Amino acid sequence: MTRDEIIKILDRAMQRYVERNQHLFLSKGKTDKEMWEELEAINNARYILSRLPQVVNCPDCGRMYDTDYLHFCGGDECVSGGDNDENGNV
Repeated sequence: MTRDEIIKILDRAMQRYVERNQHLFLSKGKTDKEMWEELEAINNARYILSRLPQVVNCPDCGRMYDTDYLHFCGGDECVSGGDNDENGNV
C-alpha cells in the first residue's frame, strides 16, 4: 500500500467521522468528545504521512517536528536549542 493510498483511506475515515458527528449533533443536540479526539488523531496521522520525510523525531526530546520550521527544545543534539514553545511541533 502506498502513502497516497493510505492518505485516501484516512480521508474517507475522516469524512465518516464528520458525518457521524453531524448526525449525532442533529439527532441529540450534542457531539461526542471521544469521536472528535479520534478524528483529530486521524487528521494528525494524515498530516504526518503527507509531510514525510519532512516530519522527524528530535534526537533530544523525542517530539516530532516539521523540518520546514525551527525546532527549539534545548537538547545537546538540537541544532537550534531553546524552549518548547515553537512553531512546527506536530
